[in-house]
Amino acid sequence: MLNNPSMKYKVHPSVSLTDRQWPDNVLTRHPRWLSTDLRDGNQALAEPMDSARKMKCWDPTKSRPMIINLPATVEVSMPNVYADQIEHFCRHFSRRQQVCISVHPHNDRGIGIACAELALLAGAERVEGCIHNPSLVSMRITPLNV
Repeated sequence: MLNNPSMKYKVHPSVSLTDRQWPDNVLTRHPRWLSTDLRDGNQALAEPMDSARKMKCWDPTKSRPMIINLPATVEVSMPNVYADQIEHFCRHFSRRQQVCISVHPHNDRGIGIACAELALLAGAERVEGCIHNPSLVSMRITPLNV
């Protein structure tokens, strides 16, 4: 057991984004949704793909975008900081039009829904969460909540 649990996580520096755009954005459509309890990622394959096979499968285009996941695995930042990180990434990723930004906010501190909604305002297009097992502490994000 930790003698001082408050020291477990370090404070993450915020992104310097003085001209942030996301606070003025309005959600006008629902996000794409991926249920993490149904996903079939590379780790679920009988023979996981090597780098060459992954590159062959993921030649991204605007009509067939590569999915880039930006998780908030352990929430150590406030939702507004997470949104700044998403917006910063979206602005600076060189092939932005050829990717789908997916977020996977957890609910470690009860701010998962806020992280998901602000990430969508900041440019994310897809939210990963749990449909069939919402009792998991770290995955209480469901399509009904967002």
